[in-house]
Amino acid sequence: MQSTSQPNATLSDNVWSGSTLRDSDGTFLFAYTGLPSVSKDRRFLQTICIADSPEPGHVPRLPLTPVSDPVRDYDSIRAAGYFLGERDTLGANCGESGGPILAWRDPFLFAHGDRIHALWAAKAGPLQPAVAHAILRRENNGGLVVDQLLPPILLPDGDTFTQAEVPKVYFDVDRQQYWMIISGCNRISEDQPDDEIVKDQRLYVSEALQGPWIAYRGTTSVIPGIAHLFGASVMDADFAGGKLRLIAPYTEMADPAVQLTFAPITTVTLPDSDRVAALMGKSLADRS
Repeated sequence: MQSTSQPNATLSDNVWSGSTLRDSDGTFLFAYTGLPSVSKDRRFLQTICIADSPEPGHVPRLPLTPVSDPVRDYDSIRAAGYFLGERDTLGANCGESGGPILAWRDPFLFAHGDRIHALWAAKAGPLQPAVAHAILRRENNGGLVVDQLLPPILLPDGDTFTQAEVPKVYFDVDRQQYWMIISGCNRISEDQPDDEIVKDQRLYVSEALQGPWIAYRGTTSVIPGIAHLFGASVMDADFAGGKLRLIAPYTEMADPAVQLTFAPITTVTLPDSDRVAALMGKSLADRS
């Protein structure tokens, strides 16, 4: 999948991160961030798109209509509690209201019960990162649309970084707990020097998708020992054994020899059930 000059295409300027899910009927769903062409000063308008195919190796056609579009859906997105800049400046290269560029990207699809859900990167304020959460439904023509856009998922340490990118969630069936991994970044401006940018992988746990979410290490959500990795995916989750195995690419801040290549698979040790229960109890007590 790549950008195209096809008229009205949702990715006429660029295509960014997404995910793949095999639906219950066997169809493969391909979610991606489509960046339509607007103007040279608004290169970062982002839309949430989903294509489908009966096979995993080929997408026969791309949708001309996004599942979620900040321009088209401006009022409903803001009514749900999300931050968007002024409508006529959406996607501006210079960012929004003193904060980083528009965040409406990186859709992650997952089945929950008998419904398809999606998470993606969003904002709750100009400098406040958030994760969008939507429940999808099929139209009569087979296409997916947003059935319900839920309030933004807020992070307990969201005041320490500005962007919560590439979110993904995994469910521990035995303990009925959700684990969410995001790629955190403190970028404010696209022309900010690289040595001012901090990127890290962050992990949270919750008993409900809408939270409250708890930093998995208690005092911090940052996964240690994986410097210069970003956009991680979970290869497999061994909740009983207390381990996640991650695969992620190196950023441009890594050694030049490995930049933008995939790092060796990394194992993350999860806190035991007693520790998680203690963290959740403390969080609830702090909120009361």
